[in-house]
Amino acid sequence: MSGQYRYRSSVRGLIGALILVLIAGLAGMAQIRTGLIEHDTHHPLFRHPFGAAPTGTEVRLRIRVGTGDAQAVSISYWDHAQQVRATRGMEIVGHSPDGSYEYWEARLASATPTVLWYHFVIQGADQTVYYGDPGQDGGAGRAVSRNPDDFQLTIYDREFRTPDWMKNAITYQIFLDRFYDGDPANNHAADDRGFRGGTPLEHREWGM
Repeated sequence: MSGQYRYRSSVRGLIGALILVLIAGLAGMAQIRTGLIEHDTHHPLFRHPFGAAPTGTEVRLRIRVGTGDAQAVSISYWDHAQQVRATRGMEIVGHSPDGSYEYWEARLASATPTVLWYHFVIQGADQTVYYGDPGQDGGAGRAVSRNPDDFQLTIYDREFRTPDWMKNAITYQIFLDRFYDGDPANNHAADDRGFRGGTPLEHREWGM
């Protein structure tokens, strides 16, 4: 009986060890929950100050990820004026009240006018996810596995002042192609497509 008991104990011990190894392996294979990632350029929680920033201003950038999903988060950004790409590491600065999310933060600034094009790199245990702006029109972005499109951050000259002659002026933008009808066959002003609003308009006589 003692031999049989020792055999069963050894089997149970082996099974227990295998279970622990399996659990550890599954933990290492945990996937980043991309649906929980968020950065919204229109929300002050994620980007402050809003819009373009004057030179020398630190712009605070934050991204939200699921708690425990990321081992490291960084910002990869392209400085258009300098023509260089750089990386800025981010740090956890807080969690959501229910503990479901964690917020990572970094700050970007430039002493010279430029456009900074940036996206986020979220590194998990066995996975790397990128978060960018697919439409490049601001607002919330999207997580992808590769080739992210960048968010835009414009840095303008703090010392710039609008010339007095320009203040309260009216500016016209003239499109030269409107002056010569190169292909009358593609004119659509008088159809129902609404090219110029709900009611198509056609002006046949021009002059004083």
